[in-house]
Amino acid sequence: MTYEQAKVIYDETAFKGGVTFAPPHIWSEPLLVHDLDKHIETIKSGQNHISINSNGLLLNKDKAKMILDQGVDSFFISIDAFSTESYKLTRDSDEYELLLDNLHVFINLRNAGGYKTRIGVSFVSSESNRHEITSFRNYWSAYVDVIRINEEYSANSFNTFQNTKRQPCLSIFDNMVINHKGDVIFCCLDEAFQTNLGNVFNDGIESIWNGDLLSQLRNRHLNNSILEKDLCSGCDVWRLFMPYKTIHENGVTINYNDLIKFYNIYEKP
Repeated sequence: MTYEQAKVIYDETAFKGGVTFAPPHIWSEPLLVHDLDKHIETIKSGQNHISINSNGLLLNKDKAKMILDQGVDSFFISIDAFSTESYKLTRDSDEYELLLDNLHVFINLRNAGGYKTRIGVSFVSSESNRHEITSFRNYWSAYVDVIRINEEYSANSFNTFQNTKRQPCLSIFDNMVINHKGDVIFCCLDEAFQTNLGNVFNDGIESIWNGDLLSQLRNRHLNNSILEKDLCSGCDVWRLFMPYKTIHENGVTINYNDLIKFYNIYEKP
């Protein structure tokens, strides 16, 4: 999708109460997006928010400065490790030290410049790295604003949790996933584009959001009548979007459900 096409989407949602955007990508690395600075500038000019999730390996000083200057609201870096060995296992990369250098430069630039960008790190827990969670949290709590830790997802991986009665997936009530052709798909798990709720360039975002196809899907979730042919049938990722509970511990506000925890750090150790 070109910048000019993406701008059609940005313009339709501008000045409508603080829509939160990811940059124009679904599964790929956002720092590879051509004209990323123009995308961010246009999103922010419409009084919307932007949140970016990156692997951080391309976050050099110039890109870091651009992200801060453009006023990105939230920037998360996926690390998933606290050692070179675990990083190789989880991310299949030997560039753990480069990532650490990039992130610390980014943090220092943000702090020195008084920017408001919220910086977070994330850790997907699996058998290969679970032993490093405590060390990861203890270290990064001194530097970042939020730490996200969640369980690794694979087919039926969440069915082992208690309270197994299915709930409506909240994702379809507050997210819209648009692919590179402008087609709206059910959710980010539809990697093969099996679903299609309409095309934003032909139908418009508001029409699709309030349209019959998405309304019918939401009703099937609410009434626990999901069709076997639905992409949602057999999916248990709805657990990831369950409402959060909140606790406060030593200057940290923890928002959590069964699968994910956000450690919001307001007092650095």
